[in-house]
Amino acid sequence: MKITNQNIAEKIQNYLQQKISRAELIDWAENTLIENEFENKQSRDIVAQLGVADVRAFGLQWEDFYDALIVDQRKNEKRIPWEQAKERLNRKRKLEN
Repeated sequence: MKITNQNIAEKIQNYLQQKISRAELIDWAENTLIENEFENKQSRDIVAQLGVADVRAFGLQWEDFYDALIVDQRKNEKRIPWEQAKERLNRKRKLEN
């Protein structure tokens, strides 16, 4: 099975919603690293980090997997160039130079 960011996001969401325990999430990550392929390096890196989450130095932090939770939700969002966004923020005085 090829593991996608969506697969990872679903597992993390289950953990955050307390549908699975931290130990179950870690076990899934460890087994997934051994038994599966990944759609990209980012996916593999996220699962690898989840797999060592039971080691104190590598504890789970929201920032570590936030992108995995939203990446598929945002892939079809309308985007604007940075210069255009910067100009809008400057007009609203919401961006410090």
